[in-house]
Amino acid sequence: MEQHRWDIYCARLIKKVKASQAPDADDEPLAAHFSEREVAELTFAIAQMNAWNRLGVGMKLPVQALPLKAQA
Repeated sequence: MEQHRWDIYCARLIKKVKASQAPDADDEPLAAHFSEREVAELTFAIAQMNAWNRLGVGMKLPVQALPLKAQA
């Protein structure tokens, strides 16, 4: 699986943590692709994005559409 797909997998685990109670089995695929530090950094980045999104929605901040740039 490509790196960004593992990032999405991690984000989904964090999103469902209340329902799943974060079983150790969910961490095993991440450990195969990320170091402990990388998992921690990814978790904090996802939590920060989640917080900013919740603040933006809760405060009804306008969304500015930005053009997508082609990746090389």
